[in-house]
Amino acid sequence: MKSFRKSVFHLFLATFFLLFIAWVGMKAMQYHGDYERIIRDAQRFLRENDVVGFVQGKAIPFFQQKVIPAIENVINTIKGWFA
Repeated sequence: MKSFRKSVFHLFLATFFLLFIAWVGMKAMQYHGDYERIIRDAQRFLRENDVVGFVQGKAIPFFQQKVIPAIENVINTIKGWFA
């Protein structure tokens, strides 16, 4: 069963990667290869939808307060097993 899960995960990653490449190609065709305009529009989209504010105000503090200490606890526990 482990190999089945691993295969499904690899299939998911490959599909995501191919969809991302297709999306980038579509945007390049839409903007006629003007990559500076693509980047400018992406930055404007991020500002208008306040993605940057969310990441700075909610996501980063969450990772700093909850996720990183949990990971450090797991690492210290594993180090304790081998010390």
